[in-house]
Amino acid sequence: MNQLLEQQSVYKAATESDVPALLQSIGINPAVRPERPSNLMSMRRHDQSRGTDYYFLYNQGNDQIPPRGTEMNGIYEGLTGTPNNIFEEPEACRTTGLNPCTCIGEDFSSMVTFEGNGQPFVMDAWSGEIEPVALYTTDGEHVTFRIDLACNESMLVGITQNSGYFGLTNPGVYVTGTDADDAVQVEGGSLAIKASKAGTYTTRLSDGNTVSTTIESVPAVIDLTNVTWHLSAEDWQPANEYGTMGTEGAKTTKNPIELDLITLKPWPDIPELANASGAGTYSVNIELPADWKERNLGAYLHLGQVVDAFTLWINGHEVAVDQVAAKADIGEYLQGGINEIVVRVSTTLNNRLAVLHEGVASCGLIQEYGLTGPVILSPYRQEIILQE
Repeated sequence: MNQLLEQQSVYKAATESDVPALLQSIGINPAVRPERPSNLMSMRRHDQSRGTDYYFLYNQGNDQIPPRGTEMNGIYEGLTGTPNNIFEEPEACRTTGLNPCTCIGEDFSSMVTFEGNGQPFVMDAWSGEIEPVALYTTDGEHVTFRIDLACNESMLVGITQNSGYFGLTNPGVYVTGTDADDAVQVEGGSLAIKASKAGTYTTRLSDGNTVSTTIESVPAVIDLTNVTWHLSAEDWQPANEYGTMGTEGAKTTKNPIELDLITLKPWPDIPELANASGAGTYSVNIELPADWKERNLGAYLHLGQVVDAFTLWINGHEVAVDQVAAKADIGEYLQGGINEIVVRVSTTLNNRLAVLHEGVASCGLIQEYGLTGPVILSPYRQEIILQE
């Protein structure tokens, strides 16, 4: 060890936490640098032939797994190891025994600097769409823009010198700063800003110019949690006595249940679905101003808590939505007048098995199935600031 430490290329850190600062002091920097310490994990791939860097980003939650037994002076007496925890946020399940849901963490919202040169873009793994990033800064070797990720959410981003390969239009001018909510590149390469409130917004462009834009009235946020939703559910149960083997044991009865809910609540709190597992389709109609499109209005839909997997339709159009963040920009699907929102939720089999199987019941976990929200529609107005 002494001989190694005598080498000019070998460095010593007193503790693991000292390693990042030591690496930075000798000029070794990460390819992904958030502006503050976080749980953001990243992986980079470089395609030299196409002048492109790809990044996978993941906002890792913290799995806090309580050991079994009794603690005494830092030592656990009795049973050791970990319980059969379900790694979801605690709000997603209720505990009747010793094994709570334990996955916790924080949402990530920060400026992030990426190594690379060129036009940044986001690859949506749910829809397959590739969208340019319009709001960023660059020094020719790095690109910096904001990343927003819910706890345990992931995303794919890239930086390329070959925009055409990805079907992107590079307008040559981009947004370096704005006090609006966001800046986007729209069809044809034009630049626009989005704002959720009326006001005058200032936007700085990469060519040194500054644009002032007045946004007129924007509709207020709409809370859809406590409006009447129709729920068309299927309660999946074994067609034959539980424990039946073979083909007969696999047969399933799907009992239909039709409900009108005056407020969204988890299935265990709905008498008709208290022990049910299966699928449920939620639907609601909302009315928007008749001149919605003419005023360049759009909206984000925040579904809140959904347990478990789900799909979303707006006016008959299926909308790609991240299963973790449960948030989508539905602006292009909305219209003046009546709009239909449909969310289909598929559950696990846990809650039904909890009344059929002693082993599942002993885990002491009931999941908060269904769409429980809060469901929020957040309107915005979009205005062109640079026409291509």
